[in-house]
Amino acid sequence: MYSTKEIKERLINHKEEIIQKYHKGMLIKEIAEEEDVSRGIISRYIMEWGVWERRKRKNAFPGGYKNKKEKKLIPFEKRISPELLKQQKANSISNQGKIKYYIR
Repeated sequence: MYSTKEIKERLINHKEEIIQKYHKGMLIKEIAEEEDVSRGIISRYIMEWGVWERRKRKNAFPGGYKNKKEKKLIPFEKRISPELLKQQKANSISNQGKIKYYIR
C-alpha cells in the first residue's frame, strides 16, 4: 500500500506518459491498472491537468452503436377483444350524460 504522497509524486513524475496514453485512446481503467492506482485517482489528475475529454466507449456494443428500434404502437382497439370494445362503447355512451353534468 502506497501513501498519498508517494502516489502523488509517482503520478506527477509520469504525468507526460499518462497524458500521452490518454490521448492515444487508452482507457482510464487500463492506465490505472498500469500505474497501480484506482480509476478515481487517475480521473482526478487527468481533470486537474486539463486534458479530460468526454468519450464514447468504443467497444460498448459488438456491432457499434445501434439505434433502438421504435416500437410500433398498436391502436387500442386492435389490442382488446371485440366483446370488450363493444362493452366499452356502451359504457361510454351511458356515461356521457353524467360526464356533461359534472363538466359544465
